Amino acid sequence: MSLVRRPFLSAWYVLVVGLLLALPLAVFAQSDDAGMAFGLASSALSLVCCVAWFIINIFILIWVYNDANKRGANGLLWALIVLVAGILGLLLYFAVGRNQRTI
Repeated sequence: MSLVRRPFLSAWYVLVVGLLLALPLAVFAQSDDAGMAFGLASSALSLVCCVAWFIINIFILIWVYNDANKRGANGLLWALIVLVAGILGLLLYFAVGRNQRTI
């Protein structure tokens, strides 16, 4: 697949997912119960944020693993620390792990 088509496909997927999430909102927006529409909108937004946070965490784990291996540290150990401790593990990696050298 060429590089020209990838951004188009990514935009297409975002558009389709956005429309699928917006469809129930359009249905409930026609009703008189605005509270239900607001609840559905906030639930959809929460779902999108949770999925985005999960994807960001996966990228962070991959980056920590690769970076630690490049620097000669134990990449799997640092990835597990970041997985378990979250943002504190990432801060610990920046403070300790990036300065670690294996002889």
